[in-house]
Amino acid sequence: MGLPLQPEEKLEGRVAAAMVALGVGVLALGLITPLGMGLIRWGLLSQAMVRPLLTALAFGGWLSTWAVLARRWCGRQFPARPVVLWMALLVAVGLLLGSPIWVWFVGRGPLP
Repeated sequence: MGLPLQPEEKLEGRVAAAMVALGVGVLALGLITPLGMGLIRWGLLSQAMVRPLLTALAFGGWLSTWAVLARRWCGRQFPARPVVLWMALLVAVGLLLGSPIWVWFVGRGPLP
Protein backbone atom coordinates (compact mmCIF):
# COMPACT_ATOMS: atom_id res chain seq x y z
CA MET A 1 0.00 0.00 0.00
CA GLY A 2 1.63 3.19 -1.17
CA LEU A 3 0.57 6.77 -0.95
CA PRO A 4 -1.50 8.21 -2.48
CA LEU A 5 -4.01 5.46 -1.84
CA GLN A 6 -5.74 4.00 -4.85
CA PRO A 7 -9.52 3.45 -4.61
CA GLU A 8 -9.18 -0.29 -5.24
CA GLU A 9 -6.69 -0.92 -2.42
CA LYS A 10 -8.07 -3.11 0.38
CA LEU A 11 -7.01 -3.79 3.95
CA GLU A 12 -7.56 -7.03 5.82
CA GLY A 13 -9.95 -6.59 8.75
CA ARG A 14 -7.38 -7.01 11.52
CA VAL A 15 -5.07 -4.45 9.92
CA ALA A 16 -7.96 -2.00 9.55
CA ALA A 17 -8.93 -2.64 13.19
CA ALA A 18 -5.39 -1.91 14.36
CA MET A 19 -5.30 1.34 12.40
CA VAL A 20 -8.64 2.59 13.71
CA ALA A 21 -7.70 1.52 17.26
CA LEU A 22 -4.50 3.55 16.95
CA GLY A 23 -6.59 6.63 16.23
CA VAL A 24 -8.91 5.87 19.15
CA GLY A 25 -5.94 5.46 21.49
CA VAL A 26 -4.44 8.81 20.49
CA LEU A 27 -7.86 10.45 20.82
CA ALA A 28 -8.28 8.92 24.29
CA LEU A 29 -4.90 10.32 25.38
CA GLY A 30 -5.88 13.70 23.98
CA LEU A 31 -9.13 13.69 25.93
CA ILE A 32 -7.53 12.41 29.11
CA THR A 33 -4.63 14.89 29.22
CA PRO A 34 -6.76 17.94 30.19
CA LEU A 35 -8.67 15.76 32.67
CA GLY A 36 -5.42 14.71 34.34
CA MET A 37 -4.23 18.30 34.43
CA GLY A 38 -7.44 19.33 36.17
CA LEU A 39 -7.23 16.54 38.73
CA ILE A 40 -3.67 17.55 39.61
CA ARG A 41 -4.38 21.29 39.70
CA TRP A 42 -7.51 20.96 41.82
CA GLY A 43 -5.63 18.75 44.27
CA LEU A 44 -8.00 15.80 43.89
CA LEU A 45 -5.19 13.35 43.15
CA SER A 46 -1.43 13.52 43.24
CA GLN A 47 0.62 13.52 40.08
CA ALA A 48 2.05 10.14 41.03
CA MET A 49 -1.47 8.66 40.99
CA VAL A 50 -2.97 10.54 38.04
CA ARG A 51 -0.51 9.75 35.29
CA PRO A 52 -0.48 5.94 35.66
CA LEU A 53 -4.26 5.85 36.15
CA LEU A 54 -5.06 7.93 33.08
CA THR A 55 -2.45 6.17 30.96
CA ALA A 56 -4.05 2.86 31.91
CA LEU A 57 -7.47 4.23 30.90
CA ALA A 58 -6.16 5.32 27.50
CA PHE A 59 -4.41 1.99 27.02
CA GLY A 60 -7.61 0.19 27.97
CA GLY A 61 -9.55 2.23 25.41
CA TRP A 62 -7.08 1.36 22.70
CA LEU A 63 -6.90 -2.32 23.60
CA SER A 64 -10.65 -2.81 23.91
CA THR A 65 -11.27 -1.00 20.61
CA TRP A 66 -8.69 -3.12 18.86
CA ALA A 67 -9.98 -6.37 20.37
CA VAL A 68 -13.63 -5.70 19.49
CA LEU A 69 -12.93 -4.45 15.96
CA ALA A 70 -10.41 -7.22 15.21
CA ARG A 71 -12.94 -9.86 16.23
CA ARG A 72 -15.81 -8.26 14.30
CA TRP A 73 -13.78 -7.44 11.19
CA CYS A 74 -11.80 -10.71 10.99
CA GLY A 75 -11.83 -12.13 7.48
CA ARG A 76 -13.35 -9.03 5.89
CA GLN A 77 -11.77 -6.61 3.46
CA PHE A 78 -12.08 -2.84 3.80
CA PRO A 79 -11.23 -0.06 1.36
CA ALA A 80 -7.93 1.46 2.51
CA ARG A 81 -8.80 5.11 1.92
CA PRO A 82 -11.63 5.49 4.49
CA VAL A 83 -9.71 3.52 7.12
CA VAL A 84 -6.61 5.68 6.72
CA LEU A 85 -8.67 8.89 6.69
CA TRP A 86 -10.53 7.93 9.88
CA MET A 87 -7.26 7.01 11.56
CA ALA A 88 -5.71 10.32 10.52
CA LEU A 89 -8.74 12.31 11.69
CA LEU A 90 -8.77 10.62 15.11
CA VAL A 91 -5.01 11.11 15.51
CA ALA A 92 -5.23 14.78 14.51
CA VAL A 93 -8.07 15.50 16.96
CA GLY A 94 -6.27 13.59 19.73
CA LEU A 95 -3.05 15.50 19.17
CA LEU A 96 -4.92 18.81 19.09
CA LEU A 97 -6.80 18.08 22.32
CA GLY A 98 -3.67 16.89 24.14
CA SER A 99 -1.31 19.53 22.83
CA PRO A 100 0.62 21.62 25.36
CA ILE A 101 -0.86 24.82 23.94
CA TRP A 102 -4.41 23.65 24.68
CA VAL A 103 -3.41 22.40 28.12
CA TRP A 104 -1.76 25.75 28.87
CA PHE A 105 -4.77 27.70 27.62
CA VAL A 106 -7.27 25.72 29.70
CA GLY A 107 -5.10 25.41 32.80
CA ARG A 108 -3.45 28.83 32.58
CA GLY A 109 -0.02 27.29 32.91
CA PRO A 110 2.07 24.20 32.27
CA LEU A 111 1.35 20.85 33.81
CA PRO A 112 2.91 20.46 37.25
